[in-house]
Amino acid sequence: MALAGGGRATLNGRAGVANIRVNGPGAVTADGLRVRQASVANDGPGSVTLTADVMAKIVSTGSGDVTVSGKAACTVDNRGTGQIGCGGEAY
Repeated sequence: MALAGGGRATLNGRAGVANIRVNGPGAVTADGLRVRQASVANDGPGSVTLTADVMAKIVSTGSGDVTVSGKAACTVDNRGTGQIGCGGEAY
């Protein structure tokens, strides 16, 4: 799922894999989405929240925040200024 510019996407349910990319001030609110694997790219001031159970890969180059709840093993590349939380850890 890609969100470019302003706006908000709200996601719920279950999925095996989630690929989420935010470019701009938009927000992806997926607190109600539970996935096994997540790949998140945040390239602006937007924000992303979701739950991952097995693996999460996060790349952030902007000022937006990314929060991945759950017990995922996390790989984080934070080149921006936003706050990153994944698997109970802050990056």
